[in-house]
Amino acid sequence: MKHDSIELSDRQTADIPTSVPPSLLRFAKQVGADTSELPRRLVVTGRHVIGETIDLPSDFTLELRGAHLVQATGTFCNLFRADGAENVAILGFPGADGAPATLDGGEWNGLHEKNAGRDGRPPIWVNSLALFTNVRSFRVEGVHCQNQRWWSLTFVGCSDGSLRRLSFLADHTSVTPEGELLPRIRLDRYAEIRVKNADGIDLRAGCHDIAIEDVSGFTEDDTVAITCLPGELERTFFPEGTPLEISDVTVRRVHASSCCSLVRLLAQGGGRVRRVRVEDVLDTADGKTYMDGYTPRGVNLGDDHAYATPPAVPEDMADITICGVRARRMALLTRGAFTRLTAENISS
Repeated sequence: MKHDSIELSDRQTADIPTSVPPSLLRFAKQVGADTSELPRRLVVTGRHVIGETIDLPSDFTLELRGAHLVQATGTFCNLFRADGAENVAILGFPGADGAPATLDGGEWNGLHEKNAGRDGRPPIWVNSLALFTNVRSFRVEGVHCQNQRWWSLTFVGCSDGSLRRLSFLADHTSVTPEGELLPRIRLDRYAEIRVKNADGIDLRAGCHDIAIEDVSGFTEDDTVAITCLPGELERTFFPEGTPLEISDVTVRRVHASSCCSLVRLLAQGGGRVRRVRVEDVLDTADGKTYMDGYTPRGVNLGDDHAYATPPAVPEDMADITICGVRARRMALLTRGAFTRLTAENISS
């Protein structure tokens, strides 16, 4: 396979990262870059199959200009990983032929939430296309994500970030009990869905001061999930002593379709979700292309089901504003405990 090269910015000594992760060096070599003085900015074109997680350091920008990066078949790794870094960006731009910058899960590896971590299998979060943990000042913009093997873009303990102009196309096949493969999902037959929990964007505990804007496409599970729970993901990556809270998040212009919710807000187990504004949410499902029927919920706030203990109290989900939600089925579902909710212009 021919690999297009990376374009390198001006190689001034001040622009060279003090520490370049080996995986990033290998990636640069794979696509033909001169790695003798790897700059803080790389521009990638072409299609490339990725067989290991690419670690992104601080003060680093990756530009994908029509590039199509695919997780290799049979691998159990993220495409991109950033941990404890600052000023990290993945920026997508159309290529010369108009093709979008694409992160692609490729062929599903069979790992799901019920078998992850068992019999030698890795944890489920290795299936995220990108996993950012404890990152301050980040941008992921202009990227198309498809065939995600689990949650597409996952953030734990991240702050001061923007997620803009992102589109998704999850695997939408289902398998009948007779083994027939169908090109769409039947909402009343969850067990038949081939790749489950294929979210778009997931903000978890510790995330704050983040803008999410202009999200489109189809996700099998929630398109944007803002969920604060004391789960295994948090126990693994969350800094000890940091408040179990998500706060100061804006979500604007989510025009998409989903088998679950377009926007999901949840806090249990002592977690809190505070000061979140959601506006301009539209269900774009046509009832037949990716699934039989329409998105079940536009915005889903809280839950009666116990995902963690103790159950939420009203102040755990507080100061939430939801406005401009249009969905063919249930535009807004509220359950459990919450306080100071403002909901306007909600229509089904």
